[in-house]
Amino acid sequence: GAMALLAHYAWRHRTAHPAAPAFVWLILPVAVWLVAYGFEIMGSDVATKGAWETVIIVSLAWLPFFWLVFAIQYSGQEAWLTRRNLALLVLPSIVTTLLTLTNPLHGLVWTDITLDGSGPFLATVPLRGPWFWVHSLLGYSYILVGNGLFVVFISRSAAIFRRQGLAVVLSSMIPLLGNALHLTGMVPVPGLDPGAFAFALSAALMAVALFRYDLLVVVPVAQRVVLDHLLEGVIVLDPHDRILDINPAARRMLHLGPGELAGQLAAAVLRPPEILTHCAVPGQEPERILVARGDVQRWHEVLALPMTATHGRFAGRILVVRDVTEARAVELLRQDLARITVHDLRNPLNVVSAGLEVLADASPGAIDQRLDSFVQLARSGCRHALDLVNSILQVSQLESGQVPLNRQPIQAARLITEVAQGLGLLALESELALEVEVPAGLPLVWADEALLLRVLENLAGNAIKFTPPGGRVSIAARPLEDALLVQVSDTGPGIPRELEGRLFEKFSAGPGPKQGSGLGLAFCRLAIGAHGGRIWIEDSSPRGTSVHCTIPLCDGQSGVAD
Repeated sequence: GAMALLAHYAWRHRTAHPAAPAFVWLILPVAVWLVAYGFEIMGSDVATKGAWETVIIVSLAWLPFFWLVFAIQYSGQEAWLTRRNLALLVLPSIVTTLLTLTNPLHGLVWTDITLDGSGPFLATVPLRGPWFWVHSLLGYSYILVGNGLFVVFISRSAAIFRRQGLAVVLSSMIPLLGNALHLTGMVPVPGLDPGAFAFALSAALMAVALFRYDLLVVVPVAQRVVLDHLLEGVIVLDPHDRILDINPAARRMLHLGPGELAGQLAAAVLRPPEILTHCAVPGQEPERILVARGDVQRWHEVLALPMTATHGRFAGRILVVRDVTEARAVELLRQDLARITVHDLRNPLNVVSAGLEVLADASPGAIDQRLDSFVQLARSGCRHALDLVNSILQVSQLESGQVPLNRQPIQAARLITEVAQGLGLLALESELALEVEVPAGLPLVWADEALLLRVLENLAGNAIKFTPPGGRVSIAARPLEDALLVQVSDTGPGIPRELEGRLFEKFSAGPGPKQGSGLGLAFCRLAIGAHGGRIWIEDSSPRGTSVHCTIPLCDGQSGVAD
């Protein structure tokens, strides 16, 4: 039963590890041996017991071969398994099988079979022939070579893979010991072959390796080759933040020496400590960390990815570290260039706008009606251009951290009401219902009032702009433990799927005549982020969109209103 379970598990994971098929073939002759030995014990005459002894020896003939192939594949030495080498390795198993099946003709495997009734059951006692000892010597050699491969693999692997390999090596040594006791006649129970029971215990250890350490699910060999040649740094942590593996790129980026790091707590090794605190929750947006060594400073982007094992069990996380120093320098240069360009554009636009305002306010009759229409068009276009220029400047200033936050206690309910009142006429003209859902007694938020007001205006204005007549737009707020959650929902067409992943990036605007500059949501993201909050899309189905953002509460306030 244990052998069948192990074979079934390995077969289900045959695509997860290159050694899985060889493991299945290894289990099959063990299962045959155990079943045949049971029938041999129940036999009562030489002919019956001799037939089952033949089955047992044939099954044992293939065990060393499959064990060695399994060890070679699991340790990452598949290149050794050429057709020529496989043919040489399998030759002893084929010869033993043929000699066993034809043994009555030559007696090379056993010369005679007798029965021993001195024990608790009628035992089979074959008198071994010369080829049996030759095959035993070759079989032990195969198994010891396989164990040697596992020992080498263990010495070069991370902690979790060491436990895997150790369980496998121990499981292989138990049947060897049992078989040695049987061949030397040192078994306490007369006639009993302990090999079958040794393999049952071996199966239990294999089960530990399979189910506890995910022997055939984790692929350590391929990951070793890939990790060693990656330009990105990779750090593998267990659920307790102990280092399982770290590649050379991560050592180089974080200035870690060549010493052994596997098994050490990441908090005691990794510098700066922000690497762990920023990546405490796997799956979040990557964080940029400054790593300094002497006068040299490098910027690194760190992303945390969750690892899951069998049945979705959390197995730790993987930290991916990228050196973004040069990319950040280019980005800052581009931002500076954009800021200077836009700033230089604003002055002439202001002059043009002022001139157009003078013409538009001229006394009736000063300019004819046709020229007046052109002035109004130019005036509208100039205002749009100035709004765009100002938006780009504000976004650039937020990105570079040049906007000082004038934070103070603010009643968010008052701001939401002001926004709803200011946009009420626009909602009415668009034939929309604008609803406000704000409970009484909301706690105060710690925010810059001007920035927060603009964020709310952007979010509600977008919802009104893209919701068709007859729809509904709602602004709601509710307290969380340490922040205020603001939700702006609409019954519009939703956000196109191809735009969802980059919605809060600069110049991301959806298709259609109502698209804006693509800077409004980027501004909202930067403004909310500057406050230490988050902004995200909760739903973007064809029935509408719901944008959520959090704003920190004032110190000393809980999320429960008084």
